[in-house]
Amino acid sequence: MIDKATQMNDRIRSLERVVVSFSGSADSTLLLRLATDILGKENVIGVFAESPFISEADRAFVRDFQGVFEVHILPVNTLTGSVLVNGKDRCAECKTMLFSAVRDYAKSLGVFHVIDGYHCGDVTENSTGLAIADAMGFGHPFIEAAMFKQDIEQLAKMHGYPRQQRRNLCYARHIAFGEFITGEKLAVVSQVSNVLLRYGADPERMMLEKGTVTIQLSVPMDDVRLEAFLGELDSIKSEEKLTFHVEMEA
Repeated sequence: MIDKATQMNDRIRSLERVVVSFSGSADSTLLLRLATDILGKENVIGVFAESPFISEADRAFVRDFQGVFEVHILPVNTLTGSVLVNGKDRCAECKTMLFSAVRDYAKSLGVFHVIDGYHCGDVTENSTGLAIADAMGFGHPFIEAAMFKQDIEQLAKMHGYPRQQRRNLCYARHIAFGEFITGEKLAVVSQVSNVLLRYGADPERMMLEKGTVTIQLSVPMDDVRLEAFLGELDSIKSEEKLTFHVEMEA
């Protein structure tokens, strides 16, 4: 582990000035901290590409880092083209727009090295984001140092860094493929997600399709709590009439 950490530190040091593609995840947060410690705050900028698909809680989480590190929030309108049409390539198109914005912003600052928090566990045939980041010329210090998730967690402990987590929700993922993405539908997904979080349920297990919101509940609820939960769902504001289908796991 020490050898991996040394290799990664040396790699970051060799870059001199960097932009960290900052998603707010535990891994990119650690990378931002390490790069700042190694290169100094004046040579490290975290850039968060903000899309209409993220939650207000995630926005607030990222804003909190602005008081500690050099973090720039870059609004990117992903509600266009094939992303808006919501086809099977939506995620790839969205990531291409977000990563392109980070790359171009880095160039505008005169900083040509962009690094991200991908690790060896992300190296799979289905890693769309990593493939796009490669095409953009992003560096991957954790991968270059042969680090997996467990190595990154150990590295964080070595430095005494808290493993700060956020929900990292993507509202677009909860609108069924083939359904045109609209602000109204995103607002519905946002409201449902907030209700699920308040009841300790997983907001990832929800899908909006043709006016029906299907929810899979993995948390037990007694009759009183379930009635209150369903009442909150019924109060969700929408221009379109909504139907809720709640499935309770055994």
